[in-house]
Amino acid sequence: MNKRILAAVLAAFCLLSLTSCFGQVGGNSAPTAIAITPPSESEIISYFSHFNIDILSAEQAALENKITVRLENQEAYSDMTAGIKLKSRFKDGKLTAVCETTGEVFENKSSSLSYYDGAAAYYEADKSKAEMTAEQFKQSAYILPFVISQITEDNLDNLKGLELEGISTYYFTLKPQAVDFGALLGDAEFSLSEDASLSIEMSEGAPKILTVSGTGKYTTADGAEYQATITVSVQPLQFEDFSLPDNLNEYQIKNA
Repeated sequence: MNKRILAAVLAAFCLLSLTSCFGQVGGNSAPTAIAITPPSESEIISYFSHFNIDILSAEQAALENKITVRLENQEAYSDMTAGIKLKSRFKDGKLTAVCETTGEVFENKSSSLSYYDGAAAYYEADKSKAEMTAEQFKQSAYILPFVISQITEDNLDNLKGLELEGISTYYFTLKPQAVDFGALLGDAEFSLSEDASLSIEMSEGAPKILTVSGTGKYTTADGAEYQATITVSVQPLQFEDFSLPDNLNEYQIKNA
């Protein structure tokens, strides 16, 4: 089965953070924001289409996915962040793409590149490749459709708007049945303890960043349980042209 890129990054960083990178519990007060009148729920739903980019039909696409996981117990916490910057082209029925994958736990950081040529994904770190369809690659690199399965007016609640330093952000809660954080976590499990929250940040009247967050019980593959908050964000980027490396024929098949 194809492993999603972000799930692999998170698995490695979860292990690192749980064994060596716990910090002391603490917090910072949030900056003051001004309440503003939000648009209607139907208009909010229309904004969602701005982020739901189909790389199998868009001639050019560029976006950034980020996921942050905070694990907590009574005395400590751990923050992990993983992300993918994706650039893709779809031409003559063929998808090509390049992904920059990053991970961070406190001061520990990693970065790697992968490529897709329409038939296989290529991983620069170990010069390996894995055959996969364009649809499988899309599932590995673009997380939004797997986190939020449906956005309807019935799944939205508690809509409000805030403005801070000239940036407008709209917030609302999202019913649990519309969210699946477990799709990102590999062998770990996550169950929401309450409705998820979703926000859309606006820039000059246009949607800029979509963020969905949920809190619940996180269970690792070995059965350890933690209180966890998972936050996922998606941001479309300005497309910059790219080319695939000339040495992809040197990469070796990666066994499942």
